Amino acid sequence: MAYAGICGAENLQYNTDATFHAWSIQQVNDYVASGGSCGTLVATGNTPPSVDAGADYIIPRQTPFRLLGAANDTDGDELSFQWDGLDRGAVTSPETLGSDLGADPVSGNNPLFRSFLPKSSGERIFPRISQLLLGLDENDSTSAKGETLPASARVMNFRLTVRDGNSGVAADDVRISVDNASGPLEITGGELVSGASLMGGGTYSLEWSTNTTAICGNMTVELLSLSSDYASYCDGTDLPELILGSFANAAGSAMVTLPDLQIDRARVRLACSDNIFFTLSEGLSIEVQGNGVPVASRCKATDGTTLEHGAQFSDASDALGAGAEAGRSEGGGGGLFWMPLMLLLAGSWGLAGWLRQPTSCSAGA
Repeated sequence: MAYAGICGAENLQYNTDATFHAWSIQQVNDYVASGGSCGTLVATGNTPPSVDAGADYIIPRQTPFRLLGAANDTDGDELSFQWDGLDRGAVTSPETLGSDLGADPVSGNNPLFRSFLPKSSGERIFPRISQLLLGLDENDSTSAKGETLPASARVMNFRLTVRDGNSGVAADDVRISVDNASGPLEITGGELVSGASLMGGGTYSLEWSTNTTAICGNMTVELLSLSSDYASYCDGTDLPELILGSFANAAGSAMVTLPDLQIDRARVRLACSDNIFFTLSEGLSIEVQGNGVPVASRCKATDGTTLEHGAQFSDASDALGAGAEAGRSEGGGGGLFWMPLMLLLAGSWGLAGWLRQPTSCSAGA
């Protein structure tokens, strides 16, 4: 990222990111292939990774979304993932540069999302989950600078670049179309509201806008357990989440039963079940009503290990347990697993949902 720290009010950060944008990599490859002849090609013996950026989707306007890609490396190299937007837009003038980059004109093909440093997971949330949380809690209009949700019909082109650290680089593209007639998806009411302190095990109402039914049949309701440090959720892969149920989108409302857990800072995430877009509620908390259990540790046991209540694990290398889902995305430390969460409700054990947690963890996390 050029010109970091010298753009006044338009500064995104004060240091330059040490990474090449996907388009810069393409320009280098194009020149090596056809633009220059003085270099000498030497075989490295390394096999580049294979990459899958996922399917193309249609999403509603002004609604957060997430992309999830996967990669495989036959050499077993540790992979890094970087999502970049490929839309360049029209040439602008110095007088309107800042407003042009942050705007979404009707005929827009301008860039809406900045590039970030590579990471160990193939997932990226748009805009960053930390900024969504800060914006909702603090009404911070500058928190999403460099990331603008599309407000009009357009096609956004993204490229997932995967590096293996041994000169192997591969990429795959995905196209996200915006339906101007749909959205924005919003939680509009119900008892799961901002600042509410609710009792675990209780059933509460949730209401949402029904302006996305043309592109989404069902909604999944998830409960996110958060720490007070929103900045720690920079890439969105470190969010323990509990699926509470799936409901018809057209209904616009549902009765949702909360787990009997003590969660001081939580959010409800309403996500399309077969798409990539979602929205978040504002903050709430849950009080234990009966013999509840705390939110599970971010680690888990290996295959065949019996979990005792209160057990903790610190070895992130033991991150493939019996609950691991076949076909999940492999992205180094950012991989996700699923495990059943058993809750002590009304004196008997019952399956309340599935807790998705990151595989990289530490004792007591």
